Amino acid sequence: MGSSNLPVSSAELKKYWVEMQYCIDFALCNRSLMMQRIQEMLTDALPGIAF
Repeated sequence: MGSSNLPVSSAELKKYWVEMQYCIDFALCNRSLMMQRIQEMLTDALPGIAF
């Protein structure tokens, strides 16, 4: 049975790493936008609420 790991210096691992970083960045941006929208909705529904 062979190893499923990519060698650290391989081009494939570098491509994988770039794609995973893109996914992380997208997820963080998406969560930030969702929280901003939720805060806007709460502010509209509950005037005077503080965050």
